[in-house]
Amino acid sequence: MNDVKLTGNLVRDPELTPVGQSQVCKFTLAVNEGFGDKQKTYFFDCEAWGKIAENIASYVSKGKKVLVSGILEQQKWEKDGQKRSKIIVKVIRQVEFMFANTEPSKTSSMSNGDRVYAKDFGPDFPATIKSFTNTKATLEFDDGDSGEYAFSEIIYMKQEEKDDIPF
Repeated sequence: MNDVKLTGNLVRDPELTPVGQSQVCKFTLAVNEGFGDKQKTYFFDCEAWGKIAENIASYVSKGKKVLVSGILEQQKWEKDGQKRSKIIVKVIRQVEFMFANTEPSKTSSMSNGDRVYAKDFGPDFPATIKSFTNTKATLEFDDGDSGEYAFSEIIYMKQEEKDDIPF
């Protein structure tokens, strides 16, 4: 089974690039392991496509902590006659923002109607964003309940199979 979850901080601002009818967001995640003198830091190149890519580029910046869920993918290429490869994390399942959003400019691409769920309830209880401020959003759950949640408590829903991810 190819499944990976990582929690770490962005090394630099994410880069969003249009590709055909979609967009790709590339970023590097620094993940710490261990404590004190025995702490190690690992760096993972990540990429996300479509709506997940847009959300990462809109809400996350250098130093911010996120949890990503996806798969490992080996990329291969040739440079100067040498075959090269690297493993990246393809974020296809979810991204959780592990910080409070206090920057007004970061809400510019959030839309009423976006499909999300609250971390406390999980994906079995989907919701729709009805309104939002600089730090929180009002969610309406499919069962009719509603409530206000900080951005750090909101997770965007997994992309649908119909997305135009080229793989």
